[in-house]
Amino acid sequence: MQPVRLSFVPHAALFSLQTRQALLVDPEIYIAAPGAPAALGYEQIAHVAGERSAEMRDDASAPALDANARPLGFDLQHWFAAAGVVELAAPDPDRGDAQSIVVRFANLVPHGRYSLFAFHSDARSSPIEPLDRTGKTSSFAADGDGTAGATVVAPEALAHGSTIVLVYHADGRDHGTRKGIVGFDAFDQLAVTIP
Repeated sequence: MQPVRLSFVPHAALFSLQTRQALLVDPEIYIAAPGAPAALGYEQIAHVAGERSAEMRDDASAPALDANARPLGFDLQHWFAAAGVVELAAPDPDRGDAQSIVVRFANLVPHGRYSLFAFHSDARSSPIEPLDRTGKTSSFAADGDGTAGATVVAPEALAHGSTIVLVYHADGRDHGTRKGIVGFDAFDQLAVTIP
């Protein structure tokens, strides 16, 4: 059986489609918006006054901020330029249906720390977990030019409708089996749903 090859899309696009937003909005990245009140935004993230969730149509040179209005060190153009592909091998019955997953990325945050998480569509004890389940082999750093690649073995094949998410860690640390604090030190950048 041939591997399945898929392309990642910006998390903002997938989130907006799934939640039926009128605009392509990133629920975890913010931009300055003088006069905007503090609010509980998308994904129940409380953000400070003076900012709002970034939209993919916003000025590409706008600095990206976290929910506390701290600069993340890049602009929207660089955040939304990220791209990636994934190759899913056929499950290996000799290894309990483990699945080898190979990813390649471009235009990531240079030297940024990243992790791969799976959002499972089937009935599991944890619907959200590191792609390798343990968090020991699903994290990596991007190179200085923003490229990165990794091979991760998922203990079970990903079910139809499950999503692989690339999480950027603004604090530069791995968070093991947890993503981190979304909107503050953890940001979903890219995603792909298994057909």
